[in-house]
Amino acid sequence: MNYRRLGRTNLEVSSVGFGTNQLRLLPEDVAVNVLLEGFKDGVNFVHVSTDYEGAEPIVAEAMRQHKG
Repeated sequence: MNYRRLGRTNLEVSSVGFGTNQLRLLPEDVAVNVLLEGFKDGVNFVHVSTDYEGAEPIVAEAMRQHKG
């Protein structure tokens, strides 16, 4: 995975990230597993929005389960 500096911060984020708008349309266990697979591959940038109702709990669950 390639990483890049985020703006003027010292944060290094993956060049590939997750948009979560469509994740909420999947069964929760499937959506969590999709995120977990991405985390295993080095994805560390996930975009959520209040407009994506239901996405935040999915991301939170994947983060709880992630062993990295």
